[in-house]
Amino acid sequence: MTALPLPSVEHPAPEESSLASSERIRGAWLAKAALFYTLFVILFGALVRVTGSGAGCGQHWPTCHGEIAHLPRSIETLIELTHRVTSGLSLVLVVVLVLVVRQLPPGHLARRGAWFSLVFLVFEALIGAGLVLFELVAKNTSEARAVVMPAHLVNTSLLMLVLTLTAWAINRRSPTLSFAGLPAGLMLLGLGVLVAVSTTGALTALGDTLYPVTHGVPLSERVQEVRSGATLLERVRSLHPLCALFAALYLFGVASYVKSVAPGQASLSLWVVLVLFAQLGVGVVNIWLSAPAWMQIVHLAVANVLWVLWVLLGLELMSGAAARARGASISRPGGSISSLG
Repeated sequence: MTALPLPSVEHPAPEESSLASSERIRGAWLAKAALFYTLFVILFGALVRVTGSGAGCGQHWPTCHGEIAHLPRSIETLIELTHRVTSGLSLVLVVVLVLVVRQLPPGHLARRGAWFSLVFLVFEALIGAGLVLFELVAKNTSEARAVVMPAHLVNTSLLMLVLTLTAWAINRRSPTLSFAGLPAGLMLLGLGVLVAVSTTGALTALGDTLYPVTHGVPLSERVQEVRSGATLLERVRSLHPLCALFAALYLFGVASYVKSVAPGQASLSLWVVLVLFAQLGVGVVNIWLSAPAWMQIVHLAVANVLWVLWVLLGLELMSGAAARARGASISRPGGSISSLG
C-alpha cells in the first residue's frame, strides 16, 4: 500500500521568530497598552458625538472656554474636557512607545509602526481641533462636517492599523512583510472594503445623531422615512446596510479561503468570522432599536475589533516566513502548511 504523503511543517526563519521572554525589550507591553487605550479613546470620542458634547468647551482649542484649567459646569463640558484629557494621555503613551522601540534595531517594523502611530495621532489631534475651531460639532449639519467625519474615521483606522502592526512586530526578532501573492492581495483589498463600509457607517452614525430615526414605528415606515429624507445624511442610511452586507460576503469568503491555504491561521480566521457575524447582528439590532446612542457605541466597538483582527490575520499571512512557507508547500508535492510564524 502506498503511504500517504505527510504534511510538511514549516517553521519561521530564525531571524523572524518570536523572541523569548528573556530577550524581549523592556516596556514591550506598552504596544498592546497603546492599542487598547486608543480603542477606549475612540469609543469615548463616539460618546462625545452621540451626546452632542463636541461644543462643550466652546470654540476654543486646546483650552476649554479660554481657560487652561477649566472647572466643568455642565455635563457636555465634562464629557468634552474628559475626552481631550484622555486623548492627550494617548499621545503621551505613544511618545513613550516611540522611545521604547528605540531598543530595537534600526528599520525594525515595530520602530516604523510606532513612528507612524505618532504621526496619525497628531493628525487625529489636528482633525479634532479643526472640528472644534470651525464649529463642526454638536448640531452642525453642514456639508463640511459630512466630509470631515469620514476623513476622521479613515485616519483613525490607519492609526489602529499601525498600532496593531507595532504590537504584532515588537516581540519578533526581524519581522518582514511580503505583499506578493493572492492571499496578500485579498487581505489588502479587504482593508479597503472595511474602510469603505466604515465611511458609510460614519455618515450613517452622524445622520442618526443629527436626524434621529422615529422610534416605535414599523420598520417599513422607517425605510420610507429614510428614502424620503431631505438631506444626504438621511438618505445614506439605506446605503450603509447594503454595503455592509456585500462586505461581509467578501470577508467571509476570504476568511474561508485563508483556512484552506494557511491552516495554521484557522483559529484567527474563525475569530474574524465570529466577530463579522456579531457585527452584522449588532447592526440589525441597531436599526431595529432606531440607533440609540449606546448601541452606536457598541456597533463602533465591534467594528474596531473586526478591523484589528483583519489586520492581524493579514500580518500573519504576509509575514515573510509565512509567504516562504506557502511557496515551499506549493513547490513540494503533498506539502501543506500546518503552522505559521
